[in-house]
Amino acid sequence: MAQAQCAKCEAKLCRTEKFEKSTLPAFCPMRNLGDLIQQAVAKYDRSDLKELYLASTIGEKEAYERVRGVRMAVRPRIREMAEFARRMNVKNVGVAFCTGLSDEAKRVVGILEGHGLTVHSVCCKCGAVDKTKLGVSKEYKIADPVKFEA
Repeated sequence: MAQAQCAKCEAKLCRTEKFEKSTLPAFCPMRNLGDLIQQAVAKYDRSDLKELYLASTIGEKEAYERVRGVRMAVRPRIREMAEFARRMNVKNVGVAFCTGLSDEAKRVVGILEGHGLTVHSVCCKCGAVDKTKLGVSKEYKIADPVKFEA
């Protein structure tokens, strides 16, 4: 079975109602995983998934407007996330981040907190476990191979 590669698809035929399976790229999940997709769709009968889907669909609709005749996003994705949490009555969210993105994570947390959410964040180095204790050879450490590196 071909590996799903939606990011490489130029056509995005999944956005249309009419397409021939034979016109889908070889890596398209709709070409290769039809049964699995149908199983997933069937799960939308569950009330909790209907609620989740409805909240995400409303957020998507509200995030787009026609500007000078072109439909475009008019809200930042981070705002969409916060409003989605509000619609779902979520009060607590988590942010996991790489320490190399600490500045960005701090801003994301501030924005989400500004929307009234309680944010729990954790960085990739949490636990302070040396890489060698997790089976990484010391030559793959970024700094000094004999010194501690989480």
